[in-house]
Amino acid sequence: VAKLAEATQAEYPHHVGRQESTIFDNHFWQHCYRKFQRASLVLLYERPESKEMVEYYYELWTARAPASGFNLEGNWVNGTGYFGTNIHTLYDVPSLLSSYTGFNFFAHPWFRNAGRGMLYSAPPDSLSDGFGDGHSKRQRPFRTRAALADFLAREHNVPYAGWYARECDQTGSALASDYLLREYRVLNDQPYAAPDLPPDAPDAVLFKDTGVAEMHSSIRDYGENLFVSFRSSPFGSGSHTLANQNSFNIQYRGQAIFRAKGHYFNFSDPHNLMSYRHTRASNSILVDGIGQPFSADGYGWIARFSESDSIAYSLGDASHAYRGTSTDPMWIKNFARAGVEQSVANGFGKTPLGLFRRHVVLLRPNTVVIYDELAARSAVRFDWLLHSPLPMRQTGSGVQVEDEESRAAAELNLYSGQAITPAVSTGYRVPPDVS
Repeated sequence: VAKLAEATQAEYPHHVGRQESTIFDNHFWQHCYRKFQRASLVLLYERPESKEMVEYYYELWTARAPASGFNLEGNWVNGTGYFGTNIHTLYDVPSLLSSYTGFNFFAHPWFRNAGRGMLYSAPPDSLSDGFGDGHSKRQRPFRTRAALADFLAREHNVPYAGWYARECDQTGSALASDYLLREYRVLNDQPYAAPDLPPDAPDAVLFKDTGVAEMHSSIRDYGENLFVSFRSSPFGSGSHTLANQNSFNIQYRGQAIFRAKGHYFNFSDPHNLMSYRHTRASNSILVDGIGQPFSADGYGWIARFSESDSIAYSLGDASHAYRGTSTDPMWIKNFARAGVEQSVANGFGKTPLGLFRRHVVLLRPNTVVIYDELAARSAVRFDWLLHSPLPMRQTGSGVQVEDEESRAAAELNLYSGQAITPAVSTGYRVPPDVS
């Protein structure tokens, strides 16, 4: 008890005034919060000062959880790759608080929308929407994602969650392989109250709080689905998000056709900073070779969204995303440690960009139209970026790709009121260190 009290009391002052005013502290919310909250409860009747800690962690959860406090829509600010690291806390803490207080903490809007958020951002047996660190590591939803959906469906009747858990379980994200919630499933075998999708479930949704539009040709028929994801986020670029405002990814039958490139081996090594996190690694634009800063200042937003049986449409505005270099102390330190300078030569700096509005249209079943409005206060070169894991063959007005695994073929035709100089290249600005 003495050692636990000493450790808890040493860390507690570093949380007060910081966690409630930080946009998102990854490790704290992934596991530190859960451990310190439990420690404060264990010490409640052992140390008088623990009462203050219990109160603080309770108030912090109600103010900033479960998803930063600014997101009620059920998806994850840091992307699908790092959603999984938060699932233990997302399940455990509200269960504990509900047990102690008698109030259902899973009634929070984020939890009520979580089934919808999980389904549309990472359909069963499919790559995810492709935004955030670790987006390329999983070919299908991770087992803990299916396990959380299973729990939310059984215990709290969350819409979409039961269908999603069942479909994931049948397509490779086996619930039997999950150990985080295995004990719960052993002791609770009640059926899903709502095992099917709502009859009015759309094929495209907008998560405006986090600035992500997920557009599908058919969310129910995910084995034949054309999936167009689009991000323009008011949270900007930082933490485990990438500098990718107004970027898109396209998948077909669960496989990548056009998708951001790079490898996530390290949070901030030279490859990460220059060829994974940088805008040049995403399907967006560069302005005179310069991308967006790793900063909340480099933000976008989705201004319009529409969905019907035949069309899905999004308009993103990233006019304020190209804001110079990052002034975040964490990133300044990480650049210095990696030996990378935030210089114009490396693709960082101010630009004269005045307007970058991107219209993304999915014409079902298989046509995508992207229309960009671009303007600058002086003459600039715009690099229109498109990445694919498939070999690109240059054509007169664009490129073609083919994928034998998904039996897909795609052709890009690029048009502009000004001259276009097409080019296809391979490799990375800074190759990954695989040693």
